[in-house]
Amino acid sequence: DTSEPEDVAVEDNVLAPRMQLDADGNIVIDEASLVVTTGTLAGDDLLLQSMPAVEVGVNHVSSASFRARQKAVRWSPEETDRFYEALSKFGTDFSLVQTAMPGRTRKMIKLKFVKEERAFPRRIDAALRRRIEITPADMLRASSDDRRPTAEPDAAT
Repeated sequence: DTSEPEDVAVEDNVLAPRMQLDADGNIVIDEASLVVTTGTLAGDDLLLQSMPAVEVGVNHVSSASFRARQKAVRWSPEETDRFYEALSKFGTDFSLVQTAMPGRTRKMIKLKFVKEERAFPRRIDAALRRRIEITPADMLRASSDDRRPTAEPDAAT
């Protein structure tokens, strides 16, 4: 006679190792619970068979998914020379280097620095060791960039 409660059959669907007591009263892992079988139990599909397949990399969403990404623009040799000159003037203060590089963001300048540091470490060191005096025009340009409005003024006012 099968007087076992129904929840015992449900425990067979649990996808975790089961513990049991051996003859001496010690807790041991039930070896049969370590193997997952495919098939049907009582006419129902196993939990794993009814789950949809998930493809890795498809429809991946992260915080970067919603960022406005700027298209990469190549640096001309002239811009690269101006970059090294600005490094000699301002050091690694990329916000000040940005004032000498119109059309380039601080992030673009930082990425250029990292790339150049890997490719040409001696040239970067030479630019940082060679100090070029900052002229009043450089400071005026830097201060005028700081006062620039972040948004265009409303045409209606």
